[in-house]
Amino acid sequence: MTVNSIAPTSVNVCDSNGFVVYVNNTGTTPEKDILLNVTIPLGFSYDGYSGIYFQGGDRNDGPTNESGKHLEWNLTEIMTPEMGVVINELLPNPAGTDSGNERIELYNAGTSTVNVKEWYLRDIGNNNIPIASNVLSGNVKMDPRSYLVIRINGSVLNNPGDTVILFNGNGTQEDYVTYGASVEAQSWACVPDGSRHWGWRSSTLGGTNGDLAPGDQIRVEFNLTAGCGTPSGNKVKVDLAYFEGSDSQLSSSIQVNEGFLEVTNSPDIFEAGMGDSVNWTITVENIGPGPAYNVRVNDTISSDLTLLSIDSPGGDMNWSYDAIDPGEVKTIRISANATICEDLRNDVNASWGCSDTPCQKVGANSLVNFVQRYPDLNYTLTPIIVPYCGKTSVFFNVSNSGPGGIFDLELQFSGISADYAVSDVSGAVYHLGNETFSLGGIPSKSWKNFTFDFGVACGDRCSKEAAGNITIYPHYYRGGVQG
Repeated sequence: MTVNSIAPTSVNVCDSNGFVVYVNNTGTTPEKDILLNVTIPLGFSYDGYSGIYFQGGDRNDGPTNESGKHLEWNLTEIMTPEMGVVINELLPNPAGTDSGNERIELYNAGTSTVNVKEWYLRDIGNNNIPIASNVLSGNVKMDPRSYLVIRINGSVLNNPGDTVILFNGNGTQEDYVTYGASVEAQSWACVPDGSRHWGWRSSTLGGTNGDLAPGDQIRVEFNLTAGCGTPSGNKVKVDLAYFEGSDSQLSSSIQVNEGFLEVTNSPDIFEAGMGDSVNWTITVENIGPGPAYNVRVNDTISSDLTLLSIDSPGGDMNWSYDAIDPGEVKTIRISANATICEDLRNDVNASWGCSDTPCQKVGANSLVNFVQRYPDLNYTLTPIIVPYCGKTSVFFNVSNSGPGGIFDLELQFSGISADYAVSDVSGAVYHLGNETFSLGGIPSKSWKNFTFDFGVACGDRCSKEAAGNITIYPHYYRGGVQG
């Protein structure tokens, strides 16, 4: 018996990869009690899939025993079907005289004891063979995995070929076997016991036919996944044990490819004044030899930066990619507005991994240096000449010719006599309590106009009103500094 391990020469971290072990019977007799043990390489894990393929069928059984870094398959148990009492071996052409020397073997492939006292066999020529009266060895109360050999009186089994049918006590067919031209002194037997893999072999009546016939092979497939940080150069070790010996082998070395993310946030330092738009370009690049899976990216800007736009997947500040291949670059652009003068920053963090456990965390940040830009406020208004017993319309122009913006501009009028009143304001908001006009912001190199009516407070008063001066006090913010 030999064992041969086939491993992929190159795998990616987080990928499920197929491994194969071949168990070969290179001898001349069937082998039995076959046990396969696989030692999982450092950093790999078994992902729950395995398949067993042999001449008598195939099974998707997992390891019989899974402990730490070891997977163990009891191939004898896995290949043995659980299907009740079946025909297991026929000797139709014994050496010398056939009459009185033909034999049939039954095998209990089930898990419970079966009483076959009332059962019988029949061949294609309708020759009935009662079991209870023809037992050569064994017990009609067949325990699991037991054998019962039946002798045939006379010559019933045809040497050129025949079909033998097994019936239970109720006359219901339980099993049947068909064979072709017989080989003298050899049995038509299935290997492993109870399977559908038949052939002419040396007789083993009353005992096991073995688990693997000469020249036959068992293929064991299983999947392993390389986890984060799995080193290259490891090998899979396989150990085979069987009734008459053992064998071991190491697979070829395995190259492990792991992703490695590099994140940039450009520019890393940005100069801006209050009200300016700040633009960044974020890149997430995989510079590693393997793909990066389950990539998660988070972009956080200071609370005093107002997000204008971001072209991430979904337009969110948190986004993801299923995978970023080696050499692939993901680019995101973000724009924000500076609304305060200090502690402005943009922090980008990315991670990737096989599941909830990240293989790598990486980040990049960018700072905003505040630049003070001073505004230049100017305003003009038409002369306020109030007609007798009336009112006049006042036109007011406010301009900013400086490089910095004006924010939250308020013009406070001081010295208005109680005899006069402001009405019909357009282009501004007038606050009577403190005699102030609110105009909002005036960006650099721009202007605003507003108008209002000014006249006597009460229309039926036609006496001479007071004359005097009105002082205008501007209040505003320039780049976060009150002016």
